[in-house]
Amino acid sequence: MDGRLAGWGGMMLPLFYTLSRKATLPADRIYALLGFNPHVLVVPDYTKAPEEVYRSFVKLSIRSTNLLALLVFNRFPKRLRLPSWVPDFSCEFADDEYNITIPRGVFGADGNLRHNSFIGSPGCVLRESDRDDELTVLGFKHDHPVYVGRPWQGTPEDRELSLRKLAEEYEAAVKTLLEGRISNERLHEALWRTLIWNATPESTYPAPAEYGGAYLSVTKPRDILMDWNKLNDHTFDPQEHQRIIPIIGLARKYYESLVKHSLNRRFFITSKGHLGSGPIEMRDSDIVCVLSGFKTPVILRKISLSDDFQWVGPAYVHGIMHGESLLNNTNIGRMFKLK
Repeated sequence: MDGRLAGWGGMMLPLFYTLSRKATLPADRIYALLGFNPHVLVVPDYTKAPEEVYRSFVKLSIRSTNLLALLVFNRFPKRLRLPSWVPDFSCEFADDEYNITIPRGVFGADGNLRHNSFIGSPGCVLRESDRDDELTVLGFKHDHPVYVGRPWQGTPEDRELSLRKLAEEYEAAVKTLLEGRISNERLHEALWRTLIWNATPESTYPAPAEYGGAYLSVTKPRDILMDWNKLNDHTFDPQEHQRIIPIIGLARKYYESLVKHSLNRRFFITSKGHLGSGPIEMRDSDIVCVLSGFKTPVILRKISLSDDFQWVGPAYVHGIMHGESLLNNTNIGRMFKLK
């Protein structure tokens, strides 16, 4: 591979692992990593405002690679005054406070199955007419959500119980909106794969078929947390005690994958009957798009009283992760101007 492209690919991992680290100067969130990637030709300039450093860094990556890969680092709210599409690398979040994880694997919603090799998408090209705060991208609207669920959040101690309640809500929404349109077997598989972004806890894509049964063990567990005091005095009532997910085995692996890929995200259903998992900021008025140069579908938000859009974040949409939505789509070729 071209060393220049390999260098940009090599920036992704250190950027990801330093997201929760601090830097005295915001620009050093970028500049401090350049020594690991000599093919990324950025010359440190501390006279520039950090906003300019971040904008130019993202645009240079797009120009060099024909990929929108760096946009995955977006998290909200931002500390600096930046366009929605420019990640604020100066933000500090706890490791489990905001979810930007995307599985590894051979897939690409834009039809490019070589994103992991940092092979660019031909339609992903910078428009030189854009202002510094604008990014015009090629893509199309795939669909819009008709249901956006509550996000899965909470402390490690509260997550198992809240997950079971949310799973009931998600299953009820699926039944209400899609029963009769799609077989129960396909709906079950679509649901359990969507909630883990079809990946293992190690981010290996796709997840094994055995996880289908593990979903039931996680959302409807049979194991019970017993109170020994009540057990000894014969007042133990299984119906009143907390049901817990098995601590080992396939169910535990599935739960760990849920924590990695579903925590602080929203489950949604589109008008075409696709199940998805998107960013926590997602609203039911947003749209589901496919953009050239980005590995997953993307949630965009139209800016009121304009033709421009805001970047909301990546999404998993079951059934279109390998370019299927490009077939018979009349909206291919639309330009989205992101602000």
